[in-house]
Amino acid sequence: MLFLLYEMITRRKPSEQFMIRAEYVGFGIIILLMVVANLNDILRWLGYM
Repeated sequence: MLFLLYEMITRRKPSEQFMIRAEYVGFGIIILLMVVANLNDILRWLGYM
């Protein structure tokens, strides 16, 4: 959605290299959120939270 808005405002497509980097960053954020959620569950189960 964010890239679609960018395309509508600038009237040009983002470069292929930028799209590849954005995909890696998005994937990294998703993995980080999964690790934090699972760590939170494990710490709660162990009684640290």
